[in-house]
Amino acid sequence: MKNISNEQVYKLLVEQSKKIDYLISLYEAQESFVEQERKTKYLTIKQLAKKTGYSVSTLYDKVKLMELNKHYFKPNKVKLLFAESAIDFLVKGENGISEKLNKKSGPISLDDFLNI
Repeated sequence: MKNISNEQVYKLLVEQSKKIDYLISLYEAQESFVEQERKTKYLTIKQLAKKTGYSVSTLYDKVKLMELNKHYFKPNKVKLLFAESAIDFLVKGENGISEKLNKKSGPISLDDFLNI
């Protein structure tokens, strides 16, 4: 076994401490990024209204045409959270549905929906 002086041990500890501090800073940066991503990944109905230009009441009507767990999520019985795909659905349209939604002021019938 090799004898190591106290000075060498101290230098190794300082070097390892710097590496640990660097890894901690990387972890904290990643954690911050993930938290920010989580906050911006899903939109409330008010945020969705702001982004799309639809009123909140109109969005509640259009939710009936969206797919649960694709366009929106219900973390509890009251709250709705919308994915980015909801914006695409409402603004750009999926298979022409958006054009039909924007032309109709009331609910869309199942026959109209299926014939789009």
